[in-house]
Amino acid sequence: MQNISIGECIRQRRKELNLTQEQVCDGICDPVSLSRIENGKQTPRRSVINALLQRLGLPDDRYYALVSENELEMEALRKEIISCNATGKVSEGFEKLAQFEKLSDPDDPIAQQFILRSREVLGCLDRR
Repeated sequence: MQNISIGECIRQRRKELNLTQEQVCDGICDPVSLSRIENGKQTPRRSVINALLQRLGLPDDRYYALVSENELEMEALRKEIISCNATGKVSEGFEKLAQFEKLSDPDDPIAQQFILRSREVLGCLDRR
């Protein structure tokens, strides 16, 4: 069995779907970053990998990736924030969102989209 990198897997699937790098990475990362990922010259954040795999229709649970403590904490907070949205726990949701913002990279478009969306949902719940 041949081992292939996540970048090779992404490139292979992108070509199977006849998609350009620009089409695949739109709203996730820039084309230069995707090129580096595909060539094994850049290790992306877990959120970027998940978004790229989702866009390509690949299940992210099949691919093993090491994650940092920060990424694990952010993923736990993300789940807690979504739970607060669903249960209407607005104050707790905003507290968790503030923690998430402190941990997130301002240049990570996926994290920033999540922050904006969560802020809007919690704000709507607060105005009820």
